[in-house]
Amino acid sequence: MTTKGQALIEMAMFVLLSTSLIGAFLGFTKSFLIRQELLLAAREGMLLYSSGHFTIPEVKDRINTFLAGGSPALVQEQIQVMMGHAGDAGAPNPIGTLQATLVGLDYITVRYTTNSTWIQQLLIDPTMEETCYIKHANGYGPSIPALWGPPVRP
Repeated sequence: MTTKGQALIEMAMFVLLSTSLIGAFLGFTKSFLIRQELLLAAREGMLLYSSGHFTIPEVKDRINTFLAGGSPALVQEQIQVMMGHAGDAGAPNPIGTLQATLVGLDYITVRYTTNSTWIQQLLIDPTMEETCYIKHANGYGPSIPALWGPPVRP
């Protein structure tokens, strides 16, 4: 019985296995970072929109700028931002159309489709999204239009 080359074969198997594990770890880490970035963008956009001082295009522009300049930087063509009133037709709604209309819930959904091969191989669906709901702010403060005003409606 000869053992020539056994260490070489074991080393090759170890290198292949460790490289695969490190690649999987990096892929999962990147997907978690993207999800965290989407969640931060959805929350920030929801606070801006529900304040009543920003229009939908302004909020979408700020979200796209944040996501494109983040780490990891996301490709703007693969980002979708949907927002509006939760009672509207076709809007995601956690409590029902009538209740959402009565309560005055607003929603924002930030969706990103990744083109990373590691994430596409590790995840079932390469499309990640985060949705946030919040009650639209009422008018507040003295009625001085230069400083405060009624909430902006689309």
